[in-house]
Amino acid sequence: MSIFHKTIKVLFIFFLLVAIFSFFKKGKLPSSGQIQNKIKQEPIQEKTEKKEFVIKYLDKDYKIIPLAEYELWGIVATHNDIRKWYNFYHDKNSVNIKDFCVIWGKLAESGFYNLFNFRSGEWTCYVDFNRNVFRGEDAAKNLKAYEEWRKYSAQGYSNNHLLGDTEEIRQEINKTRIGDQIYFKGMLVKYGKSDLPEKHFRESSMIREDSDCEVVYVTEYKILKRATPFYYLLYNISRIILIILLVLEVLLIFLEAFQYTKKQKNI
Repeated sequence: MSIFHKTIKVLFIFFLLVAIFSFFKKGKLPSSGQIQNKIKQEPIQEKTEKKEFVIKYLDKDYKIIPLAEYELWGIVATHNDIRKWYNFYHDKNSVNIKDFCVIWGKLAESGFYNLFNFRSGEWTCYVDFNRNVFRGEDAAKNLKAYEEWRKYSAQGYSNNHLLGDTEEIRQEINKTRIGDQIYFKGMLVKYGKSDLPEKHFRESSMIREDSDCEVVYVTEYKILKRATPFYYLLYNISRIILIILLVLEVLLIFLEAFQYTKKQKNI
């Protein structure tokens, strides 16, 4: 094995370990001490006087029926990933670009959300408690925290089905990652393709205590604070370097094979 092969092998193992390490570190939810004070307030919902309107997205017309003005500050606990194989309804052509499961209010302030696992389905945010936290020295403390969680869980998080008002807003929504602290403002709406009867439209929940989705037409959107930016950067860089190392290794193999063949011909 040449010195180049050995160097590439050592570097590949190193950056593979870096990629694995950063993969599990990225997207961690912040502790309650790391969240902004605005996140601790409840969403604001008010009456709206706005009339229905039509938007065009990817050459299709969608009717938007406003139901209420809406404003939310929260932590993104999880989101639906349109790249996953099980996403039959959401893809790059969907007018709703993301579903965010967002933590807010007393639940955000408590910090108990870090004892639980959040995951997104096609239309729903699922929350499971981590059984490991109920074992060991902190079991009693965490069990008490779980009882507190049950007080807040009905109104401490919500699944938000987002439609962007502009391309700029849609890009910001797509840039959002798990753990980010965000703010958005817009309207709770009922919507669907203009050529469909309204009975087939998707309609927003109007309360926070149920498991139904808030359907939000977003007119203002901000990422207030990024989560684990260093580990996201480290993961992305290590992936790129791993690809480069693989390409170099393949090129070296072909080069050595070519040189060997040429040498054999000259014998």
